[in-house]
Amino acid sequence: IALILFIINTSALVVPPNPYSFDEFGSPNYFTSLPIGTTFDCTDTGKLIDFPNSTFKLLPDANRIRKQKLCITPTEIVLHWSAGVVVNGALATYNTLVKRDLACHFATDPDTTLQMLQTWERKVEYSACQGSPHNAFAVGIEMSGTCFSSMPGSCYGVNNPPPDSEIQRTVDLVCWLKKQYNINTIIGHYEIPYSGKSDPGKDFLYQTFLPKVNIQCP
Repeated sequence: IALILFIINTSALVVPPNPYSFDEFGSPNYFTSLPIGTTFDCTDTGKLIDFPNSTFKLLPDANRIRKQKLCITPTEIVLHWSAGVVVNGALATYNTLVKRDLACHFATDPDTTLQMLQTWERKVEYSACQGSPHNAFAVGIEMSGTCFSSMPGSCYGVNNPPPDSEIQRTVDLVCWLKKQYNINTIIGHYEIPYSGKSDPGKDFLYQTFLPKVNIQCP
């Protein structure tokens, strides 16, 4: 005999009703794969805050993720490459997310750090960027470009790291997120099981990016 308790509150969602309007909430294994105590509660967020050096351009309210009005307490940062252009790449990433009805927190390019989801003192908006179950506890950053270092598949043998200015912008952002939310875990998209992804490249992440983060904000 299974007892199912639903707590209905317009601002607090501990166990959201199923199915939701996006795919991962329709998965029967989604909730059982989350860390114990995970909530999507948008209360006790603290004040709205923005990354100090960012351009603020929220994804549309009609976005299928944003209209759910869910929040998470972030404990992880996931780094991506956009697989798109570098020049004006952050805006290109934004436009791609709008077109695909997806959502990620930040996009960077050599000249811009673009914030696309709301951040508060203690919580951030839920995203559809990392994949299940990491969307429930991770902040996603899309760096502009592709094949930052060789990886199996289409990037095998290719090393095309982003410009130094883009790397530094992203390091600055990661250090701010680490401090603001007391985050100690930074991974690449490819490290999420069954993601089938290769971004942002193992060598780039562990030989270039994370050493810079560890120097700037150990």
